Amino acid sequence: MSSAIELVLIFIALEISSISTYVLAGFRRREASSSESSLKYFLLGSFATAFFLYGVALMFGATGSTNIDAISHALRSSNAPVPLLAYVATALMFVGLGFKVAAVPFHVWTPDVYEGAPAPVVGLMSTGPKRPHSRSCCGFCSRRVHPDTSG
Repeated sequence: MSSAIELVLIFIALEISSISTYVLAGFRRREASSSESSLKYFLLGSFATAFFLYGVALMFGATGSTNIDAISHALRSSNAPVPLLAYVATALMFVGLGFKVAAVPFHVWTPDVYEGAPAPVVGLMSTGPKRPHSRSCCGFCSRRVHPDTSG
């Protein structure tokens, strides 16, 4: 996922890793707190997915592609300024990834989910999926889409 150059592939990888952690959060089926944490995680993860997908759709509308290299080329090649739609799309994608990574303004779900999940699952959830999500976010921003300002 961290080396993907297609936004649709990033979305699929994001969801595959998320679905397994939704199930793991509710691993203790007989405890209400585990079911509650799994449900909260699923609902907030669904909202995050919606933000990310809406950002992908807007980026496709702004540039005509979901390939990150083609998006970068489309944003750099035109003499016109970068469309506002591309900025909104990037912001929405970062909001979606921010929820998945539990970045600071989007980390409200974290204590509830971690409290209800079993300890080994919390250890996995707090480290495992966050690294590829963070790398996708940084790779999208720094290597490919950031416009060249050197002139």
